[in-house]
Amino acid sequence: MKLLLMRHGEAELKAQTDADRPLTLYGRTQVSAVARRLLEMDLQVQKMMVSPYLRARQTAAIMSNTMLSNMSGTMLGNSSGAPVSNKESGNISGNVSITSAGEPWPEEVSEAITPEQSPERAAVAIAKCFDNAGIGLVIMHQPIISRLVYYLTGQDQSIGTANLAIIEAPLIGLGCCELKCVI
Repeated sequence: MKLLLMRHGEAELKAQTDADRPLTLYGRTQVSAVARRLLEMDLQVQKMMVSPYLRARQTAAIMSNTMLSNMSGTMLGNSSGAPVSNKESGNISGNVSITSAGEPWPEEVSEAITPEQSPERAAVAIAKCFDNAGIGLVIMHQPIISRLVYYLTGQDQSIGTANLAIIEAPLIGLGCCELKCVI
């Protein structure tokens, strides 16, 4: 499978709690550019895992909106990227995520990919979510994203805001993966 590990876009420095920090206008622009780049690379996400933090959910919403609008010429949901409630699944997400076939991306919100989690815990949750098939997008934070890239690939790689690591992952486990590039 291809695993796309993405750090959220630039976020405001202050909010009531760290989890409540929204994206800045620049952060939204960063994320839209990454989504367009994935379209150029013909990487069609089949499932997404996202941190419950506001800035990660907003990043997920912008990714799905930008990719869908560029595929179909239409925009779904809240174009601002503000979170909306998905009552059927009980998840909170920034928007309806859509596959290249026009079907919703299955999306899982997970505490296992919040900033201070261990790479082992994150890897187990990711393996369970994606079942090692297709292209999966994981939207998360520092320092867990850099720790996870190292855990999976053995490569020490700093990941900036709105950067995305493309990893070839025959299995999700210690040293089992290959870092292809960072965009």
